[in-house]
Amino acid sequence: MRPFDVKSVILAEHAQHVAMVHFTIAMIVVILAFDLLSLRKQSLALLRAAYYTVIVATISPVPAYPSQSGQCQSSVLRDNT
Repeated sequence: MRPFDVKSVILAEHAQHVAMVHFTIAMIVVILAFDLLSLRKQSLALLRAAYYTVIVATISPVPAYPSQSGQCQSSVLRDNT
């Protein structure tokens, strides 16, 4: 892999897993922010935004799991050989 080859960095196996996992973690922070703002501003729109963000945060780990399981299997195989 060349150091500044954008295509190889984006298409690397570990890159998608890291991005998907951290996106899910960031969504929790966004949910908290929407929730606190909706309480402070008494805004129904912010409460709805928090609700829909919970739905997205619930669905977003689904594609992260297969990318993680392949990564763990390959690291176990490398360590045993």
